[in-house]
Amino acid sequence: MGGVGLAAEIVITWSTMMRVLILFAVLFAAALAARPASADGFCQHDDATVRPLPAALIPEAEKTFGIHTADPGWVARSTVVRCMGGRLWACNMGANLPCGKADTATALPAGDAWCKANPNADFIPAYITGHDSAEHWRCTHGAPAITGPPAPIDAQGYLQNYWKILQ
Repeated sequence: MGGVGLAAEIVITWSTMMRVLILFAVLFAAALAARPASADGFCQHDDATVRPLPAALIPEAEKTFGIHTADPGWVARSTVVRCMGGRLWACNMGANLPCGKADTATALPAGDAWCKANPNADFIPAYITGHDSAEHWRCTHGAPAITGPPAPIDAQGYLQNYWKILQ
């Protein structure tokens, strides 16, 4: 009889393990099914943190930015997202677009040497101002000067022109 009891314990243990595995499989499948299929389901609250583009949204990013490439990996590597106003916003860095927070400084010490060498230049190059500068700069009488209004900045402090709602 001792052998029958052991067999019954093994059957019960096997049965319990199978139930646990089936439950796990059902929960895992439900989690995958609940995963948002579009950008609309990704933002539960505003979050200014820039994050990598979720792989599931590569097609939406390609459509939003008009990207036509055979390498979806490039789209994933060059696009970042964040949540604002309950929507998912994306920025594609392309060659050198600034997807980080805007630099709102109204002084440009790095432009001093450029302006001394180019005292009345119509612009100061982005490699000196920084691609993330909200201001437009020129040289006036050998010193950096702001020209015109700053680039639009959104509520979270990013350059508005580079961010689009992911559809």
